Amino acid sequence: DASEIMADLDWHENNYLGKGTMIQLGLEMVGNMFDLAHQVSSRKRVLIIFIDGKIYDPDTLGPARAVLDQEQVQTFGVVLRRQSVQTKTDTDAEATLKPITSDPHDDHFKSLQIDEVASQVFSDICDPNGMWGRLIVTQTSDSRQHRPCDHHINSQDCKQDVGCVWSTVTACTDSPCTAHCDEPTCVSDTLNLCMFNATTGDCWKMPACMYATKTECELSFQDCVWNSTGQPHCAEKPCKYTDMNECNADALCEWESCSGLADASRCFSKRCTAAPGAPALTSQECITDQHCEWKNNVCSQKPCTHHSDERCCNKDTACYWDVSVSPGMCSLKHCTTLNQNKPACDAEPLCTFDDGSTECIDKQCSNLGHCDCLTETKCFWNSKAQPPFCMEAKFEQCPALDLVLLLDGSGSMAAPFGRHPHGFYGLMEILRDWMKVLPLNGERADVGLNSAPNTGEVRVGLVQFSGENKFGSSQGRADAKATPSGTGSGGRLSGDFDELSTDIDWHEANFYGQGTMIQLGLQMAADMFHLSPNDGRKRVLIIIVDGKLYDPDSLQQARAELDVEQVQVFGVVVRRDAQSTQTDIDAENTLKPITSEPRDSHFQNLQLDEVPDKVLGDICNPNGFFGSLIVGQSGEGHQPCPQHVGHVGCLADPGCLWDDRTLSCGDSPCLHHCEEKNCTADVVNGCAWTNGTICVRELKTGCDIFTGKPTDCDAQNDCQVDKDGSTCIDKKCNHNNEQGCISDPYCEWEDATNECYQKKCTEYMTEVQCDNIEDCYWNPLISPAMCVEKPCSKFKDEPTCEADSTCAWDKNTTKCVEKGDGFDECAVDCQACEKVCEDAGQACFDPNTSSTVKNDWMCVCPPPSNETKVGGPADCGVDECIASCPTCANDTCTSKGQECNDPNTMATSLSDWTCTCPPPSIGMATAAVADCELDECAVDCPTCAKVCEDVGQTCLDPDTSSAVKNDWMCVCPPPSNETKVAGPADCEVDVDECEDVKLGGGCLPAAVLIVLGVVIMSIIVVVVCLLIKWKKTENSTFDELEYLDGKEDIFLDDEKGASSYVEMSNEVAE
Repeated sequence: DASEIMADLDWHENNYLGKGTMIQLGLEMVGNMFDLAHQVSSRKRVLIIFIDGKIYDPDTLGPARAVLDQEQVQTFGVVLRRQSVQTKTDTDAEATLKPITSDPHDDHFKSLQIDEVASQVFSDICDPNGMWGRLIVTQTSDSRQHRPCDHHINSQDCKQDVGCVWSTVTACTDSPCTAHCDEPTCVSDTLNLCMFNATTGDCWKMPACMYATKTECELSFQDCVWNSTGQPHCAEKPCKYTDMNECNADALCEWESCSGLADASRCFSKRCTAAPGAPALTSQECITDQHCEWKNNVCSQKPCTHHSDERCCNKDTACYWDVSVSPGMCSLKHCTTLNQNKPACDAEPLCTFDDGSTECIDKQCSNLGHCDCLTETKCFWNSKAQPPFCMEAKFEQCPALDLVLLLDGSGSMAAPFGRHPHGFYGLMEILRDWMKVLPLNGERADVGLNSAPNTGEVRVGLVQFSGENKFGSSQGRADAKATPSGTGSGGRLSGDFDELSTDIDWHEANFYGQGTMIQLGLQMAADMFHLSPNDGRKRVLIIIVDGKLYDPDSLQQARAELDVEQVQVFGVVVRRDAQSTQTDIDAENTLKPITSEPRDSHFQNLQLDEVPDKVLGDICNPNGFFGSLIVGQSGEGHQPCPQHVGHVGCLADPGCLWDDRTLSCGDSPCLHHCEEKNCTADVVNGCAWTNGTICVRELKTGCDIFTGKPTDCDAQNDCQVDKDGSTCIDKKCNHNNEQGCISDPYCEWEDATNECYQKKCTEYMTEVQCDNIEDCYWNPLISPAMCVEKPCSKFKDEPTCEADSTCAWDKNTTKCVEKGDGFDECAVDCQACEKVCEDAGQACFDPNTSSTVKNDWMCVCPPPSNETKVGGPADCGVDECIASCPTCANDTCTSKGQECNDPNTMATSLSDWTCTCPPPSIGMATAAVADCELDECAVDCPTCAKVCEDVGQTCLDPDTSSAVKNDWMCVCPPPSNETKVAGPADCEVDVDECEDVKLGGGCLPAAVLIVLGVVIMSIIVVVVCLLIKWKKTENSTFDELEYLDGKEDIFLDDEKGASSYVEMSNEVAE
């Protein structure tokens, strides 16, 4: 009962124990709970244990665990981590929790952050393909039972499900029949062969090829064929011929040949045509298949769609693999449809006509001349190169770079990844497309000569790794390979596209398909760098994997060699799905330790289709995630304007201009002049022709440097002091034409003088300034919000004022005012309205104060938000961490590698943004950069703590600042206070070992020693007494006792002396 469970949750929240991690009684109580519940054979029994630390009573759990087994309870365990990476606390918790779980323990255990529990535990338990769901859910082959189609991972199960259909390209999807909600529409859908289940009220597809007659079978559109041999029946059409002649001999099949790729040639079922003897397909039947088109009253297959293999598709120069449709498929390039039609091709923005081949081809930056290059936003005219050339803008900042890609060739990479039917082939084709636009240096690997035009500074190498490992264990043999000598680059770095394209072909044809063993791959990558002289070029290794590495403990030597070669190591886990699975997390946990420091900045977890933009296209972006670590600071001179994230860098670039309204950097108008005469003629924009190839504006330093110097500010032609007198700002309305003037919201064009003037009131930059001016008002309804002149105040005499129906002449003030002034709903007519806004921290505004216009009042958010809402408070969400917030944190945190978070995005809650240190560092600060702490003993160096603990000492990091490393030390246990940095201390003890202190030898306590001393002294006295008595008997004199100074007078005679001695002895004893 849901209400009972919710009450239980409330009770537990209010009765939180808050004690140690002792689980014995908990397990016993769970066993009792299952025992008291009525056992139904069909019900699963599952226990999920959540902990965040080490269990302290693991040795007492045997009986309770046995009860759970007796009750047939399946036990799962979750360790909740506080951080994204595992700490020693997490591994200790795992070591004590995992043995409690059911066998196999690894399959019944997860280590997660708390925000991952919903998706990876609760959403997983009933998913038959999930890590835990497949252990809990009972699979069924009953075709009458419909399940979510994405739960079926193979065609057989999918086809047996009455609600699903199988796509030969990717996966299992919903049958169109399931969309019908009633019997008439269901049974009328003969195209999809739907049938209505009157019992359940559902519309299902007919079971595959279950037709009773030959006619029905051959008329079906489910690749069915009538088999007349033996017992005649309708069967699925396989087309599984491996011989081209046998395939083509079957009227229902067709052979696909793939040029140069024998392993990709195959037999497949014909599309877009009816079976032999069946009526031709209708137009409606035809277009339901995305591979088909209705043309000239005939159904035919679209060009390129016969390629079902992504490699074959891209081999065909007229085709490309289209991931914009689902499932992904091979499609005809748009530009190819315009072949032989040069005017139509040139008119298409994405195409250009190749006069040599008389073909219409995709527009590539490298094919464009100077003027055409400047019109393409994705292109950049590199005037610094000799000779200048057009290139992809995102690669303009590429340094001299040697880049090796270490690629996962394990069997799991052959699975579908998103809309790619084969993950490894999909990745290789992505690399091929990337290399077509990458600024390669043209240098061949074999001869070292520039065999192609020098269009950049990049060389690339490819290494594929895999290996044989037994049942997912570390037992096995790593393997790796690059192209052999005489093929492509011969396994070396190359800057020649043809060589690298051949390398890609070779790796596709020699896909490993084994385990994920990387050791030899790292070694081969290090060797590839070693064979290339280090002449100051950047060295980068990018590792791409899809699963857990099974040899992480054998990588130290190869990783050390990469450090010797000064290689920067990045890692990428490619996912199959939008959300991370346990497989992805396991891959991350083994890959990230191989990357360079800081590891979080050198690692990404992405879907395959995100790799082109977020990895390959990012490597030379100085503001990118990986690019900022590879490129560093932006270079000098003109660069792609969008790469400047602040106005200082933008204004320093002669090809760019900063837009104060959009807070972005764009091209200067000068940049689009591709001829010198047009450039020098543009004096309005201050253009100048430089380097003989590019038009830029003459640099100016910007008005803001004259802030605080009003005289100097006014002396600048383009600057003015704002109305506050505090800031030097750009002078507005310096437009020399009407069109430019009226497009500027601050300006208006004067026909009489043909000049552009700034509108009255727009010089007041803040609402406070504006409200203090009688003829002005702040208008938040325009973008950007600004101070504008009241409409009627421009009339200076009564006749012109009264001529406007919205205005009235105020005889008291002799000014023209708006009619209805005084009917401001916020101030007079509806004072409650103003309170509604003020209570939300917003301003009340009545855009029309006419008495005839009511209920148009609105609440206006305070800056930086300009949101409004009529009749109530507006949503003023302002995330102080986003770059579009002009008064907020922006890159304060990210510039230091920290994460910015805004806990309250209300406009009234400013300066509450926080900077959080990246893991494994800890630390957070509000409205400031955090002071990051990094305890080397706890997080950054787990082996350090073990070094100390192995000798019975404690690990201590005296300075946990992330900037101070390698200062950890081992500390001796008391009473010694010895320490040693980075190793075990000498714990010798120089103290009195018989004090009341427990030392290594174990002395007796001081109180016991005192008692023993008294006993021993008493024994000595008794012995002395006996000796004296013996002496008295022998000599009858006590001369020996004369040492008792001052007591001689007691020895008067033998009898008296003896009695006196006894008394004295008693005194001594006391």
